[in-house]
Amino acid sequence: MQTLDNIRYIIAAIFIGAATVILPCCGKQDDTSARTDAQSEALRTLDDSLAIHSPAAEKMIQTGLDSATDSLEYYDYYLRLMRTQISLALPDTAAIEWDRVIKFLESQPQSARVKGMLGVLYNSKGYLWYKMQCDPHETIGFYTKAYEVLQNSDQERSLPDVCANIGDSYMELSEMPEAAQWYRRALFLCDSLQLPEQSNLSLYMGLGRIYQNLEDFDAALRCYETVNANIDQLPLHMKIYFLNNFGNYHYYTKDYTAALATFDSLENLLTESGLEHDFDIYICRLNLADVHLNLGNTGNAVAYLDMVEPFFRKYGVEPAIYYANTIRIGLAMQADDTGQVRQILDSEQINGPIDFTLVNIRSRYMQEYYVKRNDFRKAYASLKSDIAYNDSLQHNIARMRSAEIMMRHAQDTIQLHHHIIMQQKDADIQSMHNRWYGSIVGIVILALLSLYLLTLARKRH
Repeated sequence: MQTLDNIRYIIAAIFIGAATVILPCCGKQDDTSARTDAQSEALRTLDDSLAIHSPAAEKMIQTGLDSATDSLEYYDYYLRLMRTQISLALPDTAAIEWDRVIKFLESQPQSARVKGMLGVLYNSKGYLWYKMQCDPHETIGFYTKAYEVLQNSDQERSLPDVCANIGDSYMELSEMPEAAQWYRRALFLCDSLQLPEQSNLSLYMGLGRIYQNLEDFDAALRCYETVNANIDQLPLHMKIYFLNNFGNYHYYTKDYTAALATFDSLENLLTESGLEHDFDIYICRLNLADVHLNLGNTGNAVAYLDMVEPFFRKYGVEPAIYYANTIRIGLAMQADDTGQVRQILDSEQINGPIDFTLVNIRSRYMQEYYVKRNDFRKAYASLKSDIAYNDSLQHNIARMRSAEIMMRHAQDTIQLHHHIIMQQKDADIQSMHNRWYGSIVGIVILALLSLYLLTLARKRH
């Protein structure tokens, strides 16, 4: 009897050992911080409401905050509350608790969910800095943090958008090769992540803007026409972005009639969407003021300036103030009032960087001013500066082409590394399968051996 008990203990030990071997092979580690299906569905519904600026979105956020069962779920909704605050025409930046949210998320185990939340946070902060036309270098810093942390997160699908945001910020610095590089990376990620065609449309807008800044208007038009043919597929915020860029394209090609029609469409879209007090409508009306000036509609130009100038001056948006002053200079020149031009220039105080396209517009109006004052030396110097810039475009185009070649090389390298990683993963999976099958065979053999020993022991007993 004692022999039989010993054999039973041996059999039990065998099965326990086999389970110890096989369970790590077959088991799957769960991310305990991952959202439940119900939580994910609720957030998707909320995001859809936020995308169309639904009045119900604010109530949904508050309900989510009140009913959150843990801190991570609470901050899921708080991040969306921050997004609604940022989207306001006049965001109260002091009320947005960046540091508190960052400190909490960084203190958590860096799971895919937490990384995704941090990425959304940094991207939102970069968007606010970009929207308020703050220092582009700081904006790029926030977007770059978002790009780094979103990798291996549950929000990897946002990576192309972040790349495009970085590209836009480099365009504000007139660094076209860097902008092109980030947009090409965004296109590559869209393909790698197998995102819908709609994602590519938004990237074509950015590429069109790059070509436009380099005065390659044919390439820019091809990009814009691709988007315009599919504009109905775009969400509201991307329609706004596209119409603004397409209007600028018509302006820079001196097709002021088409520019007026495009900016009018943008103004109507913003008004009909309940965004008549959004930051974008102030920029749109500032552009409309300049278009009306170039069409000779000085009354309309003055009316639009009077609508937007107080807003920009109140909140110190320096590039917009610079542009408004430029339009005032153009109006003064049409009225042959050189004294007002001098007054504008003497009172102007701009400390931050200004996009060169705005500088170029100012230069055009100032050349007319110098000619009317018979100051041909300054008119010539201004013209010479413009020619030097246009000559440098050829250098920028060469750099951009070099950047594209380097980006393709980088993409090939990334693909190679990806292929190697996939091969390694395949090998690991095959090894796991081999261990699993080996464990099964071992268990069967041990079971047969155990039955044989048990049968033998019973016969002896």
